[in-house]
Amino acid sequence: MHEGEPTVPRREGKGGEPWAGSGPGASPEPVRRIWVECTRTYFRGGNTGIQRVVRSVVREGANAAPMRQLRLEPLVWAGFGAVRPRRALRVRPHWVSQLRDGVVAVASGVGTLTRRVVPAWLAAWISGVASGRGRLARLRALVVARLRPVAHAAAGIVAFPGAFLRRDVVTLGPGDLLLLLDAGWGIAGMERLIARAHAAGARVGLVVHDLIPIDQPAVCSFSTRSFAEWLDAALESADFAVSVSDATRVRLLQHWEERGRRAADLPTGVFRLGAELDLAGSGAIRGSLSRVLDAPEPLYLSVGTLEPRKNHLLLLDAFDERWAAGSDARLLLAGRAGWGSEYLRERIRIHPERGRRLFVFENLNDAELARAYERASAVVCASFAEGFGLPLVEALTRGVPVLASDIPSHREVGGKHCVYFDHRSPGDLRRALEAFETRGLPPDVKPPETFRWPDWWESTVELLDETLRLAGARARPTR
Repeated sequence: MHEGEPTVPRREGKGGEPWAGSGPGASPEPVRRIWVECTRTYFRGGNTGIQRVVRSVVREGANAAPMRQLRLEPLVWAGFGAVRPRRALRVRPHWVSQLRDGVVAVASGVGTLTRRVVPAWLAAWISGVASGRGRLARLRALVVARLRPVAHAAAGIVAFPGAFLRRDVVTLGPGDLLLLLDAGWGIAGMERLIARAHAAGARVGLVVHDLIPIDQPAVCSFSTRSFAEWLDAALESADFAVSVSDATRVRLLQHWEERGRRAADLPTGVFRLGAELDLAGSGAIRGSLSRVLDAPEPLYLSVGTLEPRKNHLLLLDAFDERWAAGSDARLLLAGRAGWGSEYLRERIRIHPERGRRLFVFENLNDAELARAYERASAVVCASFAEGFGLPLVEALTRGVPVLASDIPSHREVGGKHCVYFDHRSPGDLRRALEAFETRGLPPDVKPPETFRWPDWWESTVELLDETLRLAGARARPTR
């Protein structure tokens, strides 16, 4: 993976036949259909990170796959079976998920009220049950493990009643490839889907976006800690793995070897994520956001969920130093509140510059985000852990300067087009900001206007070609 003009080579069998790979281990049955697993995105929606990747690949893949003599279709694990969704993937959560969230919110409110009115010892007992601490932890874990598949199947039946009643489920077989593209961890029964695919003679490919829950467990939510078990099980079952950056691919192979496996036994590849905001042409721009964007003072933009690994605290520390020195620069944080952000949100809430030089906007639509990029003096990507770094690419492809933390994935993607700073040092970022405000980009940094990167169409074709190449690699040892 290298920066520069994107190239999308064609990879076909003889006479335009579907690609079956080459070598003695290649399957005699060529890949004819790729089923993209998109369960979480279908139910939960979303417009950032993995959800944007899944939605974009499914959308572009419908037209790109025929170029390779393929069909690409979305697939949802509904608990009672695999279902082909009839509606397009959307940003807004499915109504079943909205209903579930409402029930959880009501239950949480009742729990909070109960703990306020019951005796302290009983409140502590209730808290222990809810959090899984103490002697009831094992009982809670057992109950949750038993109920999760039932709950997911119930949600699947409600979301797909016709498919359930008609038993209209997808049956995988030879010539099919199940591509695990979505965030599959924590979804009950996914192992059954993978096992059925293998038993029926289908190939299975795994897309690995990052290994942050393994490398940085302290900055991940409780739900994503199931990632490690999911990844290990998926790697044992998958025929190959594709990563979104070479840094992630290398880390994946290290993890594989740490588990006593040989890197040579896991075919791996890389594809680049697309850069464009696919919904930028629709959606209104809030007046409150326009007022911030249209002000004349310098504006720095940070895009990403408010969560520990995004390193917003260091960002605030650096800007506090700049503001204390008299800078009129402004900071716009674009991202929803995520797990572990309570301290950050409280610090923002009471910050003296809030509403003057510090602004936070949640749930920007693509039109608003595109406008924010257009108006920004520079984009600051301060994360200390990333598998790729979409905001960095989104900014550079729009000609916006980027100040990025010096981590492997940022270096790989941004190359010589970024100003890098130490993600552990607010002072280093402060000095980079001072230098940029007074002198602009240093001479050894390439202008962002010269940056070239694939769009989502080219990204999807890269993924298809890597998938077909790896599907034709020699067979994995018997599992």
